[in-house]
Amino acid sequence: MDQDLTAAREIIGHADRLLFLTGAGVSTASGIPDFRGPNGFWKDEAVAQLLTWRSFKARPDQVWSWSRAFRELADRAEPNPAHRSLAEYCQRQPATLVTQNIDGLHERLHPTFSLHGCIQRASCPECEMVYTEAWPYATRLPVPFCPRCGSALRPRIMFFDDFYAPETLEVLERLTEQASALVVVGASMVLTLPRKIAGWMVKRQKPIVEVNLLDTALTPYATVALRGAAAELLPQLLSEAA
Repeated sequence: MDQDLTAAREIIGHADRLLFLTGAGVSTASGIPDFRGPNGFWKDEAVAQLLTWRSFKARPDQVWSWSRAFRELADRAEPNPAHRSLAEYCQRQPATLVTQNIDGLHERLHPTFSLHGCIQRASCPECEMVYTEAWPYATRLPVPFCPRCGSALRPRIMFFDDFYAPETLEVLERLTEQASALVVVGASMVLTLPRKIAGWMVKRQKPIVEVNLLDTALTPYATVALRGAAAELLPQLLSEAA
């Protein structure tokens, strides 16, 4: 581990610009379960089936019930040492922080590119208004409605049958062009887009540091793979690497 940590620090220390990609493993120390671990949300297939556009159109009240419960969990949680280490590094060095997480914990500390949205927001599928206020969640109605057009609002998170916008892919590919190295933290690497981001870096022969509890599909391609909890490893990795 000491040799791997030293090698990872060298990669980060020599990088002109870092690209961070985080997954649910970053937030487990804050009390938010990951999504595909032993106690993960998506172990419950009913939840994965619920959070779809098709399901929302058929039973929006159930989608909102789940979303309210998750938002309450996220609002009670506090950023942990992993979130703080990433924010502090990004504030003192050129870096971009991209997350798959919807809990909003990164956003409390530093501007973040949220791939899958944020549970603290709502949006209107019809007129495309975005609401950052708390009222869509606080209303006593089972489903909040858009004050502008009267349509049912949806939580501003990515459903399983949503598609990434083409401009999102363009921005992410450009970020991999600009970055000297990629640091992937707490991501299961099951979804297509995180794999694509890593693939762009591999194609460009740029180093990748992986921080995770377990091996993933990325591990064979990582320059350095650190095994352990993000909240324990990132303070060691980033505080001395700059």
